[in-house]
Amino acid sequence: MAKKEKETIGEIGKKVMDIGLGIASVTEKKVREVAAELIKKGEMKKEGAEKFINGLLKKTEKDRRGLEERLTGVVKKVIDKLPLATRSELDELKKKVEDLEKKC
Repeated sequence: MAKKEKETIGEIGKKVMDIGLGIASVTEKKVREVAAELIKKGEMKKEGAEKFINGLLKKTEKDRRGLEERLTGVVKKVIDKLPLATRSELDELKKKVEDLEKKC
């Protein structure tokens, strides 16, 4: 089987999308590695690399915050459906127990 010499634009696009969507844990180092690879392959000019890097890091952070907010909402909905006492209900019961202990 012959080895591919050059990745297709679609493959490069998928790598960029994976990073942009936060699918992988993205660090500045990893983004810089991807940018260097794109420069090496002639897919990006060296002058545009910093803008590319900053844009990806900014988008990744925004996507991470959005995902965190959505997950927090889902977890809250799941917890609300479970038969669990709330913090205020527990505090109220604690106070009642303390009051009863004082009477004894």
